[in-house]
Amino acid sequence: MKKLLISTLLMSAFGVAGAPAFAAGTDQAPVHVYGHIEPEGCDVQIADDGVFDYGAMTAAGNSLSATAITSLSAKTNRVTVSCKANAKIQLSLSDNAAGTVLAGTNGLLGETATTTNRYGLGLDDKGAQIGAYAISLTPTSVTDLAGASVAGTLLTSPDGTVWTAASALNAPTTFKTDTLMSWGTAPAPAALQIFVGDLKVQAALAPQQSLAKDYDLNGSAILTVKVI
Repeated sequence: MKKLLISTLLMSAFGVAGAPAFAAGTDQAPVHVYGHIEPEGCDVQIADDGVFDYGAMTAAGNSLSATAITSLSAKTNRVTVSCKANAKIQLSLSDNAAGTVLAGTNGLLGETATTTNRYGLGLDDKGAQIGAYAISLTPTSVTDLAGASVAGTLLTSPDGTVWTAASALNAPTTFKTDTLMSWGTAPAPAALQIFVGDLKVQAALAPQQSLAKDYDLNGSAILTVKVI
């Protein structure tokens, strides 16, 4: 939101006590104009600092298969995008562990695995791929600066030029590394102030016989919000 704060300051025209009102007068007075211009930016926050923690697991206690890929339960965190003013936004999710995505993790969040809808979980001490995860966004509330609901659906686009409808309110859309998301009525994003939704993550692990006995899941991605 652009702001312009104007402050006009006039020097006192009075002299010392007891002197005539304009005895020490002057024919000049400074004028100061102050202001600050801000970009119409947006902040994004994810519950639990964006951590989806599967905690400590054991092969036996968590039914991790020695010979097949094991899908874990899904975990959900709330995400909130807050803008300084009504703004059109786009979301993207980049993978910090892109080279570690395990192939063949079909069925995560109900979708067949592709090269773009899976994110990596890192490597074990032997250099083996630990697994992969899918992550989806379900919008739950979209409002403008006046607090009114903003009609529309999630939109997707490969490059931000052509937008197509994806899921409606309370329905999920899976993130892809090569796809942007927005909100509005196709083919155009809509201006909004607050976007609230649920991020759902489901991970899958490689066959345990292919991994070290002790390893950490280390998935890392960056959710970026950009005003368009």
